[in-house]
Amino acid sequence: GLLAHGLVADLTDPERAADVVGAAAHDAGLHIVVNNAGMVSVTTPDPGAEAGDLATMPVQAWHDALARNLDTAFLVTRAAVPHLRAAGWGRIIMVASVTGPVMAMRQEPAYAAAKAGMVGLMRALAVDLAPAGITANAVAPGWIGSSKLRRTGASGFTPSLPLAGVKLSRTGGRWSRVVKVIENSDRNDRPTRSRGPSFATPP
Repeated sequence: GLLAHGLVADLTDPERAADVVGAAAHDAGLHIVVNNAGMVSVTTPDPGAEAGDLATMPVQAWHDALARNLDTAFLVTRAAVPHLRAAGWGRIIMVASVTGPVMAMRQEPAYAAAKAGMVGLMRALAVDLAPAGITANAVAPGWIGSSKLRRTGASGFTPSLPLAGVKLSRTGGRWSRVVKVIENSDRNDRPTRSRGPSFATPP
């Protein structure tokens, strides 16, 4: 089996983010980074605290949403890049969302902006890090079925910008589909050439 270590840290704190990356790279180096932090936190467990009409949204709520959903990816990746360069190759995967890059939900301007920012960051990293053999990609899950949704009985939603061909009566599947996309982001252990960024939406 694989050896796994669990660490608890506030990834919006630059020093703590660097500590986590350093600990992960300590034993065998670092080759793959998956940026999946965001949505909620221990201090703000209700994601609705950072939602609402833009005209009345507190500035701090805007900053908090971007810090949790975008700054965390920046800080972790910034700390990880030197390790990936030292290894001679690497994989950076952003768990973004269809919200922001593709569509929008009502009353979610900060979350949409942050997730769109993750895709922009991914594209910039793909261009800048390709010469070092490091690829950057993003997966963009939609509304994923979860235990919380099953408990509440939720079965569908209405986005503010419906897309043609999207079945709004069901979720985008389970997290296992998202994980499969991440696992298949690149099947080669060591790239023979660098490729551009990709943007995948799980079926």
